[in-house]
Amino acid sequence: MLLLMSKMLRSFFLLLLATIPIVYLVFISTDIELFLNRTDWSVMSQAIIDYYREMISNQSLGLVKERSVPVEEVVPEMFWKSLKIIVPAYFISIVFGIIYGIIHFIVRERKVQGKLHQLNYLLFGTVPDFFLLIMAQYGLVLLLHAGFINKLDLFGDQSLFNIIFPVTIISIIPFFYIANITYHSLLNESNKDYVTTAFSKGTKSLVITLKHMLWNAWPTILSYTQTIMLIIISSLPIIERLTFYQGGAGHHLILAIKNDDPYLTLGLLVPFLLLVLLSLWVTDIIKLFFIPSSLDQELAEDTISKVNRFKAIKSVYNWIKIFSLRKMARTVLDFSKEKPILTLGLFVLAGMVIMTINNRIQPHLETEGNNRVIYIGLAILLFLFLIGFFRFCKKYFKMFRFKRVTPKNILIFMRQNPFFVIGGFILTGLGFMAIIGPHLPFVDTELEGFRLRYDEDGKLLKAPLSPGDGYWFGTDREGRDLLSIIILGARETLTELVIIVLLRFAISIPLGYFATVQKSTRKLLVFLNSLLSFLPTIILVMIIGNLPSLRESDSRYVTMLIVIALLDIGRISEIMRQEFTKINKTDYLVASMAIGTSWYKKIVRYYIPNIYQKLIYIFISDMSRIMVLLGGLGIVEVYLAQDMVWDVNEWGFVAVSQTFTWPSLLGNAMVDLRTAPWILFFPSLSIAIMIIGLNLFGEGLKDLKITKQRNETDSSKGFGSTKFQNTKDQWLINDSEKKISV
Repeated sequence: MLLLMSKMLRSFFLLLLATIPIVYLVFISTDIELFLNRTDWSVMSQAIIDYYREMISNQSLGLVKERSVPVEEVVPEMFWKSLKIIVPAYFISIVFGIIYGIIHFIVRERKVQGKLHQLNYLLFGTVPDFFLLIMAQYGLVLLLHAGFINKLDLFGDQSLFNIIFPVTIISIIPFFYIANITYHSLLNESNKDYVTTAFSKGTKSLVITLKHMLWNAWPTILSYTQTIMLIIISSLPIIERLTFYQGGAGHHLILAIKNDDPYLTLGLLVPFLLLVLLSLWVTDIIKLFFIPSSLDQELAEDTISKVNRFKAIKSVYNWIKIFSLRKMARTVLDFSKEKPILTLGLFVLAGMVIMTINNRIQPHLETEGNNRVIYIGLAILLFLFLIGFFRFCKKYFKMFRFKRVTPKNILIFMRQNPFFVIGGFILTGLGFMAIIGPHLPFVDTELEGFRLRYDEDGKLLKAPLSPGDGYWFGTDREGRDLLSIIILGARETLTELVIIVLLRFAISIPLGYFATVQKSTRKLLVFLNSLLSFLPTIILVMIIGNLPSLRESDSRYVTMLIVIALLDIGRISEIMRQEFTKINKTDYLVASMAIGTSWYKKIVRYYIPNIYQKLIYIFISDMSRIMVLLGGLGIVEVYLAQDMVWDVNEWGFVAVSQTFTWPSLLGNAMVDLRTAPWILFFPSLSIAIMIIGLNLFGEGLKDLKITKQRNETDSSKGFGSTKFQNTKDQWLINDSEKKISV
């Protein structure tokens, strides 16, 4: 009990520590005076101390900016309305998700049912919930217009349907997430010795699963309850915004950030942070009373680390000191000598990508020279990663080369690897759309729109137009062809996605390596992951994107790309650290350490070649995660490249996207969803198709790896018998020819 209390107390102090940078970011993002003094630590520290002093001594959270009423009077009502969605979604996801995971494990040996459960997870467990919500609303609107439904209150927060509908949508992703965790936890337990012993005694499979395996899998399953709460809270502002659940805390949080209301923003963030902490505490208490052995082991392995032990500055200095640009240049030179034509092609491709970014945002920049160095650096970085990616792919795709390319072998391969084929087909189609799409004859590259016009029959047309013969996807509010906008925005969307993932992995791989060899870096990584585990990434990006220096900044596009890449490097770095730790025990790596191999050569020659298959799978999976994040940011009107214009209806400045990326087309959701839902549906459908393609392709690569390992195992088992049989046959031939004596 004392160990549990110490762990709970440590989590509470970690939460307090996490609130300090959050309060700092909110203050400089919503208060112009504090933003001007953001580097004056005496002013900022005094402002933060005053906020905590008012909270503790006077039990006050400040005043709402517009109404001048205490924050503590309006927040409980908002938070209570959001709890009507959060609490049912939380318990529905956990209870029914665990049951679904158990059923999936029981029927895993059945080919059809097993593939069906896997397909359900890939389709519904990874597709963004905002697409499912928009698709459901669009379908209900069409049914209402067709007369199949007489009356239905789709939007609002008063009726029972306004609660059941968002609870159902927001529960889908965490439901499949915890079901997948349950399935893999049981799968890991199925290879244990006690399971074999139970089967040998004649115990039924269902009894073994529910009585033995599930009981031992509970610690792993319950450790993800905090993640479930974090997923629900990250989706809450988007779902409340799309369902017009205007009394909820998530909807008011978006408005508070946009209206530069620091105290209301913090007053709404604090209950969410406490809710995540409460879910962690409840899990620990459940472990104490029902699975005490797992909690004792977890508490015995944990160590309470202090913040002042982290020597981050010294670690960064060591990285810079041992980093050598000369070695990287030598690697590029060797590659260019080996593949000169390919090197030129990769360099041209990198230049084209950077020119696409430059041509898109340069007309909105006042200065050109300040950004030229950034573009050159991005081009060089992209070029280096294209070289590395080509090397990985060259090795990786050897695993499914055909001995003979025939239609029969191709059909066999497609039947054995449906996920890989379908995912590859989707990604190939998106790639052709990005490259060839703007040159297709039916694409309007000029995007000429209209507000009012007459058609050939003299009928007056008013934008936006619904999907029909003239416009397959309809038009937006400016009368522009929505299909042309989506095709033209494919290249920009893919470019943003790839750049963010490349930046994230460029930082995460070295950080994961240094976390394996330096204790201080490992502690720093654990500390950063613990801090970021209390607040969703989308809320942090919303706060940072609202900084006054970034609202109309020339470098907003590049800065936002870097911010999104940096906010999740802790998770990728931890995955890299775990993989690198396994390789550290091998003999060849010990030998490389003995001869003094540099860290860069270790990563390139020893670590990455041994994990490149898993690295590509993580790379693709991370692309789908970032696509979901970008879609959510588009709905809450946080754009990577934007301009502030005066809006008469809002009576103030509003952000307008300067790109045609798919997430940016979701920005006017509050208006389009009621009157022209197809403007939201087709861009969100494009996002969902890309995510499904990435997940199917990644899952297919993983299945190919498993199939290759199984084939290698079978061939190695059969190699000895084949060799023995050949030796025996040769011995009999020699004996018959009297070449040897018996």
